[in-house]
Amino acid sequence: MGKNNNEPQEQRFDTLKDVASWIKTKVERKPVQLIYAFNGVGKTRLSRAFQAEVESQKRRGRDDGENESLSSRLLYYNAFTEDLFYWDNAREEGQEHVLRIRENSFTDWILREQGKEDDIIKYFQHYTSDKLIPRFDSDYRSVLFSVKGGNNDSIQGIKVSKGEESCFIWSIFFRLLQQIMEDYQGTQYKYIFIDDPVTSLDENHLIELAVDIARVIKEKRSKQSDGGGECKFRYIITTHNPLFFNVLVNELCDRYNGSQKLLRRLGDGTYRLVSTNDHPFSYHLYLLDEISRALKEKNVCKHHFAYLRHILEKTSVFLGCSRWEDLLPKDLDLPKSYYNRLLNLSSHSHSAHEEIALVTDKDLEAMQKFLKYLESDLKFSLQTLPSNEESADTQNRD
Repeated sequence: MGKNNNEPQEQRFDTLKDVASWIKTKVERKPVQLIYAFNGVGKTRLSRAFQAEVESQKRRGRDDGENESLSSRLLYYNAFTEDLFYWDNAREEGQEHVLRIRENSFTDWILREQGKEDDIIKYFQHYTSDKLIPRFDSDYRSVLFSVKGGNNDSIQGIKVSKGEESCFIWSIFFRLLQQIMEDYQGTQYKYIFIDDPVTSLDENHLIELAVDIARVIKEKRSKQSDGGGECKFRYIITTHNPLFFNVLVNELCDRYNGSQKLLRRLGDGTYRLVSTNDHPFSYHLYLLDEISRALKEKNVCKHHFAYLRHILEKTSVFLGCSRWEDLLPKDLDLPKSYYNRLLNLSSHSHSAHEEIALVTDKDLEAMQKFLKYLESDLKFSLQTLPSNEESADTQNRD
């Protein structure tokens, strides 16, 4: 994986608390930490564990008789950030839908004290539509959305989609982040943890979002460096989107002392954090490696077949095939219809149980034949990551 001569280093951890503690130490030396992980690995729980680690540091400082360091505070965006916003659904039929904002210091500061609602609305409309208009009430405790129609008419009090709602919440957070960095000399924050912002965006807007985040980080680091001081902010960004990850890597890792890592959760409940210098991150190879590991550990689940389908879909686009099914093997022992059915069923499960269920021996045999086919016919090169024994030796190295 990657073009460098050194193998990616891999650290082993028993819990996410251990991962958070390691990142807390590492981010002091490399102030931009980018982490890729599949959904379900625990990115949101990692952000909470990191928050606990920061709070623990503050308590240790007070116990030692030191003054509480305001710069040790954490600003984070994750699923719990979205919990500050909720729809008022206990309304009579025909009434306008209202997005409520729970009382909190973050929105109070950026909206009431800083008066940045116009910037938030402008940013939100850039990523959605200028016909979609949010309007805050006078005390900034609720938001009413309207949409422009034909003949300058508008529909008031609509309930926006989940993706639009997430984009709106992110717009508030992003303007908050910008303001904190503009006032960095007096800010109480040091650590910025961002977990998977607005992944419902289309690819063009997702790229633009990543560039926006990188631009804010780069501008602040440049201004602080020009002033003769070291950058005080430390950034941890996690995502399950390979495109978003790749853009951030390309924007931040070379010049701005960033570090990119892949977070895995293994079948025994432990975690692996793999450092890699891939530019760009080879997502299809990563999926193949996940499948290879699952086969080796006899832990293949149905979602691994979904990984295979994803690889075939992307490969078919690259090769100019009209249907990804055209890439299915034609001369293996099992009929093509079987492979087609297996990939389709395993990619459209309707329950969590189906996603994690172990597969049959026949399906396992099909998976092994698929991998051989990808290597021999489609010329994929399966990557080799460090073994568990090797990872133990490299655990304490950068």
